[in-house]
Amino acid sequence: MRLEEALSYMENCIKPLLKHDSIFVLAIDGRCAAGKTTFAKHLAKRLSAAVIATDDFFLPQSQRENKLLDCPFDKERFMKEVLIPLKEQTNLCYHRFDCHTQSFVEARHIELHNGGIVIIEGAYIFHPSLHADWDFRLFMDIDKQTQKERILLRNGQNNALPFFEKWIPLEEEYIKRYDIMKHCDSCLCLHEEIV
Repeated sequence: MRLEEALSYMENCIKPLLKHDSIFVLAIDGRCAAGKTTFAKHLAKRLSAAVIATDDFFLPQSQRENKLLDCPFDKERFMKEVLIPLKEQTNLCYHRFDCHTQSFVEARHIELHNGGIVIIEGAYIFHPSLHADWDFRLFMDIDKQTQKERILLRNGQNNALPFFEKWIPLEEEYIKRYDIMKHCDSCLCLHEEIV
């Protein structure tokens, strides 16, 4: 599916589900390099939505090794700073974690309002331990060859190796173990370079 077609499709899926007295939460999970972040950014512009990336909650390297399959982001902090305020429909404030510097950076504030839309995107967001009640679950899929090409383009040859040897096998195990695609409202596969 082309990007513009996918955006229109999602807009048509979401608009009938919106309520004026609550916040609508769209969750986007999917395979590495499937376009989750880019698609969320484009859809957010179209729908005037806020976007929250699970990358902002990534675990520091020192805490990561034993929790990779379980979930590579800080679930406890994510629940406290995002899920609970969303459920209570109160404004959000959280500190982003920068994977490159392995440090926390500036706080992000998101004002919520009835009838608003929040898009939460990132791998492992459908993990059952989150007990999240998403209004719509979208899975972004990708074929292996396109995935490989995008990762090499995005990360370069040297930095791509951990994806192929570690992250993708763990991600595939997560998708299989929890039957992630079975629990989605829709699945998209973008067949173009997305920027």
